[in-house]
Amino acid sequence: MVKFLALVVIVGLGYFLYNRARRKDSSETLPTSEKAPTPTETEEVVAVEDSPKAETQHEDEPEVAVVAEAPQLDWADDNLVNAMTQVNRSDDSNQQYQGMLSAIAVCYKQRKTQQYLIFGYSLSQQYQTLFGQQESSAKLNGTGFMQLATLATDNGDFDLAINLCQQALDNDLSDGTVTGFEGRIKRIQQAQKKAAQ
Repeated sequence: MVKFLALVVIVGLGYFLYNRARRKDSSETLPTSEKAPTPTETEEVVAVEDSPKAETQHEDEPEVAVVAEAPQLDWADDNLVNAMTQVNRSDDSNQQYQGMLSAIAVCYKQRKTQQYLIFGYSLSQQYQTLFGQQESSAKLNGTGFMQLATLATDNGDFDLAINLCQQALDNDLSDGTVTGFEGRIKRIQQAQKKAAQ
């Protein structure tokens, strides 16, 4: 449990530092006329235009910036960078889903490297969202769920791993093994008990 909490803190800190560096990089690369106002400039605008509209815009700006940012992957190989570019730049949910599957596969293959393990694990919620947006006629398989369940297990998040397997079962997906997701859930539960000892 302590390892999991430490991992959550590390991931959160890394995400915060990444976003801070990303905002700094994007403000440096914009032409001067398009640069986002600095906090001081924004405060002056709000003070001068003392209207509710100006205050609303000021409150909304940080949320838009955080949501629109793509993760910085200067440590990642080209396969992961290309996959995440497809996820973040495509307007088509099927293209985003395929990019997400590729990103998860890269992280799964390189999960012995801590950065890939943590980054792949962090994609689980976004993957589930994209999976839910796929049409029932789309060719869906359990590979993404299986790989994410392994990444979650390796990160010590057994509950998430079991939930991912259960979601795959609920959608009648297979992980390509003889025992399927049912057997995978049992193995994860055994690992969870062993970790708790």
